Amino acid sequence: MFQPLATLKQGIRKRYYRWLSPYRDLVVVSYPKSGRTWLRVMLNDMGVVPTYTHDGSQNPKMTSCQDLTDDKSSFASSRVVFMVRDPRDTVVSNYFQVTNRHKDYNGSLKDFMRDDRFGIQKVLKFHEIWDRNRHVPKDFMVVRYEDLKADTFGAMKELLGFIRPGRIKEDKLRRVIDFYEFENMRKLEKEGYFKATYKGVLSPGDKNNQESYKTRKGKVGGYVEYMDDDDLEYARRIMTHHPNPFYPL
Repeated sequence: MFQPLATLKQGIRKRYYRWLSPYRDLVVVSYPKSGRTWLRVMLNDMGVVPTYTHDGSQNPKMTSCQDLTDDKSSFASSRVVFMVRDPRDTVVSNYFQVTNRHKDYNGSLKDFMRDDRFGIQKVLKFHEIWDRNRHVPKDFMVVRYEDLKADTFGAMKELLGFIRPGRIKEDKLRRVIDFYEFENMRKLEKEGYFKATYKGVLSPGDKNNQESYKTRKGKVGGYVEYMDDDDLEYARRIMTHHPNPFYPL
């Protein structure tokens, strides 16, 4: 197929950059709505451009929790940053993602969190599989969203030390963290600041609907505002029967 010369040159430059990049073996793995977009913009401004993947758990695939693969051999030559978030917050945030942004689901949160293709059991299974296979990549680090919220500078400094050992530009890191604090992220998303760089990844489905924003709330423990007593008990029971390696009850 014919391609304009400019397009071919651009493709060559991208492949050349990826081949030379010190981050070509770095992969950030996460279940959808675990907070990786916030991490991504901060890493990007710190000059770190890894590969990002949901490793088969992405919503459009509608893979059931029973069908998530245990084979992580494709990551054997990678350094993996595994980002996690409380499964209860993850499933609530993901519900608003698929109902207000992607329009892939039209049921209730109650049904969603019990659905094998989207629900809390799938989050738990995804975490469990990766915890069991953390020895497969050549290097592995867990980043918890809650730790990133509680001490953003400390968590980012530790992560950057894992990614590229050596001197970290602390002043720059503080400026990046201040710029991407949550309320400013929401404002920037609304204004279309990220549109060119992230090609629709960071833009609201409806500017007038808070629940359609990529930066929706970002609250730790916010699931209690959306789950009724029956949902909370269901989540507790599931997490008791399937203990989470990153969020033990």
